[in-house]
Amino acid sequence: MRDALPRAVSDGSNLEARIQMMLATIYAGMGFSNSGVHIPHAMGYPIAGNVSGYHPPDYPTHKPLVPHGLSTSPGAPASFEFTAHAKPERHGRVAQWMGATPGRSDGESAGKMLRDAFIRFMQTIGLPNGLKAVGYTSADISALAQGTMQQKRLIGLSPRTVRQDDVESILERSLTIW
Repeated sequence: MRDALPRAVSDGSNLEARIQMMLATIYAGMGFSNSGVHIPHAMGYPIAGNVSGYHPPDYPTHKPLVPHGLSTSPGAPASFEFTAHAKPERHGRVAQWMGATPGRSDGESAGKMLRDAFIRFMQTIGLPNGLKAVGYTSADISALAQGTMQQKRLIGLSPRTVRQDDVESILERSLTIW
């Protein structure tokens, strides 16, 4: 199933890939309902809510928009590096599910492994290369971090304690990802 999204993106008429994606959304919903989401989703709210000029391909252009999946993805690689220190085995396992070669299970190694696996995934499906690609600059970091920290329920679900300066660092590293 892990290749269903790239296949559906590259060929929208691929019915089998689209069916696998529908099944994946059901699994994701069940997972989110039982375990929750954290930093990337918390960042997604201010990223989507403060957009001023980005118009994603194949969307209406009457107003700027950063769709949900796109708003949560730029901060994910740096967030995974940050949270891996709290749960290195889990992060390493997810990286392997995403096709990474097993590596050391310390927080730094697992975080880099998952970060790199997620970046490859982003590139495969054609996501923008970070916050700059959707119109943000370093000048926006403080406001985006403040908006992220307001998502207390999501920030509270992080496996590692999150402070505003942590979010600012994650956002800074998310301006350009590769």
